[in-house]
Amino acid sequence: MKSPNAKIHGIANGSNPLKVVKPSFEIVVRQIRPIISMNNTIFVVMKSNTNLAFTDGSNVVLRGFENAIAPATVKLTPLQYNRGMNLGWHTSTAVEVSYERSYQGPCITGEGPAPSGTVCSFPFEYGGNDFSDCIQTVRGGFFWCSTTAKYSGLWGECVCDASIVGVDNTASTAHFDSGVLSFALLPNKTMVAGLTYQFAFQVQNPAESQSAPLIFIEADGTALYERAPVSSPHLPVVGVLNGADPMQIETPTFVQRKIAQLFPLARHLNTFIVTLMSNVDLRHSDDSTITVSGFEGSEGELSIQLSSPSNGNSGSTLFSNDNDVSETAAYMDGTVKLHLFKNSTMRAFVYYIISFQLMNPQGAREIGPSIKISATGTAHFRIANFVLPSNFLYGVPNGTNPMVRADSNFDVRDISQTSPLADSLNTITITLNPSINLGWSDKS
Repeated sequence: MKSPNAKIHGIANGSNPLKVVKPSFEIVVRQIRPIISMNNTIFVVMKSNTNLAFTDGSNVVLRGFENAIAPATVKLTPLQYNRGMNLGWHTSTAVEVSYERSYQGPCITGEGPAPSGTVCSFPFEYGGNDFSDCIQTVRGGFFWCSTTAKYSGLWGECVCDASIVGVDNTASTAHFDSGVLSFALLPNKTMVAGLTYQFAFQVQNPAESQSAPLIFIEADGTALYERAPVSSPHLPVVGVLNGADPMQIETPTFVQRKIAQLFPLARHLNTFIVTLMSNVDLRHSDDSTITVSGFEGSEGELSIQLSSPSNGNSGSTLFSNDNDVSETAAYMDGTVKLHLFKNSTMRAFVYYIISFQLMNPQGAREIGPSIKISATGTAHFRIANFVLPSNFLYGVPNGTNPMVRADSNFDVRDISQTSPLADSLNTITITLNPSINLGWSDKS
């Protein structure tokens, strides 16, 4: 007997007796911003191995977006990330991913001779026929489109938006409740087996750190898709390890934040040395700024010069003042602002050391103020206190701590003699107790 070799429900040769396929998805789910309390975009790329049709009451459910905050109805928008399509079933290259631009679809190209992300040209002419949708021919079994009105060799694997799905008959929408995203096929629409669909939706991240939960997908209707786990990409985002994994959420902090001073003497020029290491990238492209405060009373220009020791990973070159001048910082009213310099990124888990100078205020001070640090931009870093060395310096207790200082005087300055008689041997005794050490190395 001859088998009919016809498709059924999008399954090649599905009409042949005992041709059996277990319904399943190939799916990649990633996030853009793994930072507490920030708006986050979840990016989904998926394809099924069977059709899912409106006429069968088909629904798709994604579970596991734990503690994400979103309205009951979310918009599914087309969003393309900028390192090629990298669909996951083509490559698993572990590169940091970022997502930058939306597209006008409904379909764009992924793999193929046409540049990734090129909008499909519908209708297009191929082989003497006009096509208004992606087509499946012998090109590896996947769906593709031409990017020119008449096929000229420029084509790519189709990646289409979510306009075929929705809730309440509204295209490109989904229902969101307690970490569960669900949507249905719209009237007269079918999710075509083997065709890649992508969409993004927005949530607000929780206010506390958390590890990425497992994400699951399931569907019913034309076919029953049993609940199955979604593989996590395990890629870094803004320096966060596995930051692309959905709902992997980090609290930004400076895991190393040390500051010391070099000269604890009132009304003298003082050098401050700052050592920093963050757990999240800070990027110029996000208008990132680090704020260091607590120097009230110290004098400095509106723009102060920065420098770095040889082991400081050229930290000073990362920053600029308000006017975007490299290796400077803005200073006003006891606060130093370090703007990320153009095209610069302060990388997570890298030590950076910078120094700058300010004129100490008048008067002695035995206990310095709290020196605080915060940051905005790529991530919001809550205000935190610097760790202080609390060591003697020039004989001053805690003299290494910023703003601790002594007056330049002699606390004891006595002089006496042993004999007031003329023509007699006299011994002059001088007793001094300086407020700071006086050393040969300082040419005292």
